[in-house]
Amino acid sequence: AQREREDQAREALVAGVARLADRQGWADWLGLVTRLPHYSLSNQLLLVSQRADVSMVMSAAQWREVGRWPAKGSHALRIWAPSRRRTGGAGDEQRPAREADPGSGQAPRDERDRPRFVLVPVFDVAQTEGEPLPSAPDPVAPPPGQAPAGMWQALVDYATAAGFTVKLKNDYDVNGL
Repeated sequence: AQREREDQAREALVAGVARLADRQGWADWLGLVTRLPHYSLSNQLLLVSQRADVSMVMSAAQWREVGRWPAKGSHALRIWAPSRRRTGGAGDEQRPAREADPGSGQAPRDERDRPRFVLVPVFDVAQTEGEPLPSAPDPVAPPPGQAPAGMWQALVDYATAAGFTVKLKNDYDVNGL
């Protein structure tokens, strides 16, 4: 069953990458990346192949930490995640150690030490129930002609850190020229 899920995930990734070549597929992906910016391209494509309206995903344990849980009857979405287990298995004793690149200063590594990725279950917020999630406050735009609080100092600090000197000179006319 695990091998079959992995094969299906790989097929979904290939199809997802192919959709990126299409204008609409590219536009759809740009919308997705704004909703899931912390996920890899592979996981973004894998998630949208399983649920087109995916918006916020976490494991069941992470949802419980925020007072929510997967709804009864919901099926987990799957994403690739690094495994803490080594890739070892029967017959690993015969695998030769990889040679380090000459001059790298690194010791040879055993093939079993390479990162291994496995499919793990996650749930979209729409698949959960429980406590309502806190919403971010709506941003308030500053009045016309005024910068947001702290912006000036942040820009001065940034320019100074980049090696520039900032001088405030107020000798322009009413039109700012």
